Amino acid sequence: VYMSPSLSRGMERKTSERDRLSRAKDIDADDLSLLGDRVEVESQSDPEKSYIVDFSDPLDPSCECPDYVYRGTTCKHMARAADELSIIEL
Repeated sequence: VYMSPSLSRGMERKTSERDRLSRAKDIDADDLSLLGDRVEVESQSDPEKSYIVDFSDPLDPSCECPDYVYRGTTCKHMARAADELSIIEL
């Protein structure tokens, strides 16, 4: 079955986003620090790093992690922080 390159890329993006969101469940609540409308989330891959998820604009949250900066889509840190704040449920 032929699939156009753009459709294939769209499916890959959805799959990888789904994978990122499923990995959000692996972030322990102890790895989160509430800072007003921001949440600090410790990196799972490097204990020396943490990322700030900013909810100051709840309609357009952001994260400092490379995944969000590069892709501009919901990352696991945003999803986990939003779950912790009861914005979404994982």
